Amino acid sequence: MPVSQAKKREWRTYYVVFQKSKYHRPWHIFTWNGYQHVWVFFPKYLGPPGLLTRQSTLKIEPLATFVDIDYWDADPEEVAELFIKEDYILDIVKISLRLPESVSYNIRGLINCVTIVKYVMGLVKWFVMTPQQLHRYLFRIGGRSLVYASFKARRCNHTR
Repeated sequence: MPVSQAKKREWRTYYVVFQKSKYHRPWHIFTWNGYQHVWVFFPKYLGPPGLLTRQSTLKIEPLATFVDIDYWDADPEEVAELFIKEDYILDIVKISLRLPESVSYNIRGLINCVTIVKYVMGLVKWFVMTPQQLHRYLFRIGGRSLVYASFKARRCNHTR
């Protein structure tokens, strides 16, 4: 459901994927440490949200010439586990955000993958312009790394 049709102050969980770019683009001079692209996916309920309602996943990936929107018939946690194993994925940040009461967000200036992801999540932060800045900001407001948690769990299993 789009933000405009959501209930006031409803919480939504987002999975923000940070990755290396598959292609070299001129704007990569502004990115560093492999944080060159970002996209987001989140749960989409088939019916009213509840414990017994089946979840699917809606993926929104802004690319250079279009926005790729995919709908997967899988739980978002399962989707995250599949992507964690990929080499080009640097991090997946899971964060729950409260949807804004009113949507009055106008995209100004440069439109890139970070701008579109911020728009989808309802974040209006002018100072977040690169994937690495978004990564740091999400941790500052309570996001947690699924890649680090997965690495930590695998490391604990090997030491036993």
